[in-house]
Amino acid sequence: MRHILRLLAVVLYSLFGVASAAASNCTTQATALDTAICNDPQLLSLYDAVAKRFGDLKLEVNRAGERQGVLFDADQLGWRENLREACKPPTADCLLPKLEQRLKHLNTLNVEAIHALYDAKGIRFGDGTLEYRKAPQSGLYFGEHLIVPDGARIEYLDRYTDRTADALAFMINWKGNGIFCEPYGIFIVVARSGHPSEVLQITKDDDWRLREWSCVGTIARFDGGFRHEVAPAPWFDGAVSMWTPGGGFRVVDTLRFAPIAGTTIKDLLANERFGDKLRNEQFYRALRTASDGADVSFTNAANAFAWSWKKPFELDDYVVYGSCMRPGRGERCFGDYEPRAVYERLSDRLFFIFPDEKLRPRCESEPGGEAVVTEGTLRAARYFPPRARWPEGAFVALTQSYCRGD
Repeated sequence: MRHILRLLAVVLYSLFGVASAAASNCTTQATALDTAICNDPQLLSLYDAVAKRFGDLKLEVNRAGERQGVLFDADQLGWRENLREACKPPTADCLLPKLEQRLKHLNTLNVEAIHALYDAKGIRFGDGTLEYRKAPQSGLYFGEHLIVPDGARIEYLDRYTDRTADALAFMINWKGNGIFCEPYGIFIVVARSGHPSEVLQITKDDDWRLREWSCVGTIARFDGGFRHEVAPAPWFDGAVSMWTPGGGFRVVDTLRFAPIAGTTIKDLLANERFGDKLRNEQFYRALRTASDGADVSFTNAANAFAWSWKKPFELDDYVVYGSCMRPGRGERCFGDYEPRAVYERLSDRLFFIFPDEKLRPRCESEPGGEAVVTEGTLRAARYFPPRARWPEGAFVALTQSYCRGD
């Protein structure tokens, strides 16, 4: 049974690594197991050894092909769930021998043994088996349900097991585009004893809050189930949802975007990374004010500046920051909407131009070889503050940036 969940989306960013199948979460200590391991130096040292050995084996398996590697991830997550179930409460006396046993087991494995084991048996999951099959269509199956066709990149995220359900969360990107985060999707397969399996799917096309530049978020284990978090963007709120075996998914909190407090354009100039402008409080507040004052869409303007990472154009006392509505590979940009910001060092002020999409300013060559920007396209643009209040040097830097800068 497939349930399409109305969940949220995140600006992107990150993908999920296989380390999630091995590592204990000592940053948030999300579960009682994590807390017990992280608070005991001996347990943590041994768990780190287990995670390292697992990671080393996974690298070797991946060199030989992804198929057995993703099943190996599921096996490690299954072991963590068994550890939780076997040690309640998670005391050192219970955990220590089981960690030692797992490390000993991993030390006996090699790539050939892993391939043979998972090719032959797959992964036991609830009352069924998670395995690769070639028929009727090649791909990853749970029982008779084709979850992921061959060709998808699979990242296992976490697993939840109790007496009523066995749930596995993973991400896929079947022929997806890493910049645009589509068609990324998070799946949760839920196996219940005596009941048909459920396949819950979270995709970026399943929620009304979704925006064009967004991924589907992160998911992690907590003691009662899974926590799904969608980070906020400057132009939409994020959210925290919880999945529990008895209650399904529900939104429990809203996350608001906030720039880094106290950051200024001077901080931005000192940073070699030029794609963090919306995390800069001075730039973010100025863009908010400018978009309102010029009566343009803050969403569109923020989208454009969020994907601009080129080095700014500098002329005398002025720094011109470009934008990129639709990023491509390398430094390529697409789309006809390219607002720009001009920073004046002496006064510590920002000036914004929001060009008309149908009259995009472009650099053109005039007779004699001089490159200029067509004046008509600049007259059609919206300025904040109004063009009459711009220092002449700021306008000169702006026009020259179209020909010699970003």
